[in-house]
Amino acid sequence: MIVDGWTVAWLAWGVGFLMIEMPAVFNKRAGDTLSEHLRSWFALRGKPKGWLGRRLVLAGFFAWLLVHLFTTVA
Repeated sequence: MIVDGWTVAWLAWGVGFLMIEMPAVFNKRAGDTLSEHLRSWFALRGKPKGWLGRRLVLAGFFAWLLVHLFTTVA
């Protein structure tokens, strides 16, 4: 593994994410975790206005991510 500025930056990003997510996971408030925000942003509960388009965007992103992670050559 190469440790350079990019590695340090991504590790710092991960630590920052955990500093936000972990308190949200362990409290009892609704709507504060990343998964709860994603469900709201992409209309994964119910069928509010524009639900199909938002879900297609999310599905397209995950399809791209899967292909990207498994086929990109370093």
